[in-house]
Amino acid sequence: MLAENSRQDGGGRWVADRGADCLRRSDWRLAANSGWARRGETRGSDAGSNLRRDPRLPWCRVPRLARTAAIATLVVLTGCGTPVPPDAVARIGDDPAIRYAEFEDYLRANAGEAETLADPVRRALLTRFLDQRVLERWAVDQRLAVRGEEPRALIDAVLRRFPPEQPTEEEVAAHFAAHGDRYRRPERLRVRQVLCATRSEAERARDALRAGGDLETAVRAASLSRSDAGIASGEFADLAREDLPAELAGALFALPEGATSDVIEAAQGFHVFQLVEYRPADGRTLEEAAPRIREELGGLAADRKLAQLVREARGQYNVQIYERNLPFALNPLDSPSPAPDD
Repeated sequence: MLAENSRQDGGGRWVADRGADCLRRSDWRLAANSGWARRGETRGSDAGSNLRRDPRLPWCRVPRLARTAAIATLVVLTGCGTPVPPDAVARIGDDPAIRYAEFEDYLRANAGEAETLADPVRRALLTRFLDQRVLERWAVDQRLAVRGEEPRALIDAVLRRFPPEQPTEEEVAAHFAAHGDRYRRPERLRVRQVLCATRSEAERARDALRAGGDLETAVRAASLSRSDAGIASGEFADLAREDLPAELAGALFALPEGATSDVIEAAQGFHVFQLVEYRPADGRTLEEAAPRIREELGGLAADRKLAQLVREARGQYNVQIYERNLPFALNPLDSPSPAPDD
């Protein structure tokens, strides 16, 4: 019986082994210098390696730099004689098979409908999905979480038990010195707005503002004092260009302080703006930027800690992938590593 199995290479990618047919077909192993050798042959420092592959899979190679970690940690699974449900995509240890519908739910929650995604994207997301499930299994076995826990709650529980190192004051200061421009405040506006349903209403509001009236006066003028006119107004502070649609940003940032715009037609209706205050771009001090820097560096440290824990969890469980039940091929050369190390 032909069984489809899997392993992970040293770069964190899942690789399918389709040749475990219980007839000792997988009598090949990885040789040095990115080559392959039959059992009994040696090349360079690769003598004694027990990492084997099916000769029918010429693309299934572990990258040269990842070979040491792969040889040390991989277990090639057999699974002969185990019935595989037709919609199963993977199995972690002795857990029930993971169905394709579960992976589809993950895709919809993280990237959209599966049919709209390119194969390399689906391969990368399959790696992340399996890493999440392996981490969940490990966390349950460590009594840190229960099965079915929401991913965010699962990660929080793991990081509470294995907290990452927090950035030091020296690291915060060094980051600010190297990337201070990222923490500059952009130019910003404080504006008043009247939004009307018709151009004639907006023109009356504009004229009232230009005559020195406040927002209430402008609304009364636009609505002809009707309470059911549905005219909206308000004042907004700290608006940057990126906060505004392009057609509004150009008009507003061209206004001098105190000026009132012409009527601007947009999808929501007819706008009239009055520029109350213009604030130029300015820099932040280290003290002002430090909370954001700590948050960013802390997030990177948490990512590194999770990547470390996922690598450790991978080594504890046999993970089988049933490639024949997937609508895309598992080509490791197209699939990026799921988690950065820095």
